[in-house]
Amino acid sequence: MHLRSWLFPGIFAGAVFGSLLAAPLIAQQTPSPSGGIVDGTFTAVHFERWVAEGHTKQIPWHLEIRSPRLSSHQRIAAQVLISVPSREFFQRPGLARLKAFLQITDTQSRVFQSHLSLTPRKQKTLSPGTEVRFQWGVFLLPGEYHLAVAFADTKTGAHNFAQKTLRVKPLKNDPLPDVWNGLPEVEFFGTEGDLEEAYLPDVATALNLSLVPTHPVDLHILVNVAVPDRPATFGRGPVAASRTAYMRSLRDLLPIVKILGQLPLERGTKGLEVVDATRRQVIFTQNGFHSLDWYRMETTLQAVNPAIIDVKSLQQRTLNAAFIRDQVLELLRPSGDASPGRARVVILLSHEMDLSHNKKLPLATLPANCNCQVFYLRLRPAFLFGYRDDIGQALEGLKPLAFSADSPKSFRKALAEIIARISRM
Repeated sequence: MHLRSWLFPGIFAGAVFGSLLAAPLIAQQTPSPSGGIVDGTFTAVHFERWVAEGHTKQIPWHLEIRSPRLSSHQRIAAQVLISVPSREFFQRPGLARLKAFLQITDTQSRVFQSHLSLTPRKQKTLSPGTEVRFQWGVFLLPGEYHLAVAFADTKTGAHNFAQKTLRVKPLKNDPLPDVWNGLPEVEFFGTEGDLEEAYLPDVATALNLSLVPTHPVDLHILVNVAVPDRPATFGRGPVAASRTAYMRSLRDLLPIVKILGQLPLERGTKGLEVVDATRRQVIFTQNGFHSLDWYRMETTLQAVNPAIIDVKSLQQRTLNAAFIRDQVLELLRPSGDASPGRARVVILLSHEMDLSHNKKLPLATLPANCNCQVFYLRLRPAFLFGYRDDIGQALEGLKPLAFSADSPKSFRKALAEIIARISRM
């Protein structure tokens, strides 16, 4: 399946046609002494008065609060979404006059606030007959929360107000029970653009991952961003990848890349290599990093045009699976000053792909005396009938441990197993 459905379950669901999207104004939030988050705009509009007055509806709107679920960022995420007809903005002209408000209160009476409004640029693009959509993504720790949501004309005081209790249950049989230790109880997120929605660069908090291997480890994350071809049907050739399919594929991959980049290594090195198997190209590298250089990587990924491929790459498609295998082997080779016992790990992340075009590759072998391990995190494309995974076949001689990453739950299990195995190396 396409993983958009679980990338943010209920978060940033596809906008309705003709709508505008307003994302949280995170920069206007400040921590409070009690441990919450305060937004000065709430005081300016006398939000506490709306709370006392209770449920009110004076402006047309549609409010939806979607239940919390585990997201691909391995955090429990909820969504609050408000839709308002664009005519309300034409009837009430004025910069940022209409605002949306969300206040979350935990069981210790700590308050977390965020408000939304349209930017001047988006106000200029408003057109009749459309909707403006305000939405918050919220990461939550297990517990009970009281949500107060409002939408208001800040000039006249006309407003809507609604409340709801939200219960966030712990995960059952959690393979990573300590991974949320130290994380904020409530964390708003919201960015615009396909890739930023997937990577969430503004969320700087990291999972509490523990990785303490016996030996120093050279850890390499190898990501294949090539989009699987749809198989030939009714005598037609495979369907070439579109930019839409490419961006959808990246939205599947990038949350996992961000989490893998957070794996801590006190002794050893981390490297990232992004490749395109259909063009047999390395398109991005970052070696010896502590944190990933998101903005440089994003620039590189945005520049890729998946609809254009050179004739040589098309003529030599039987080499595509071998390219992935050879990249893995290259990363497993020890450097000249490698110490005895030093472990080498490659985590390959890719969609399953039919790359060899019926050509079976000879088995590759691991380097001699290698304290190494290959992990293969695979995402299955939506079109399964008549499809095979040549990447998995190309890696057979390297004894990879293959895991599904088709859902947050399956990736969480895979991540726990990968951490446990590296810790024993």
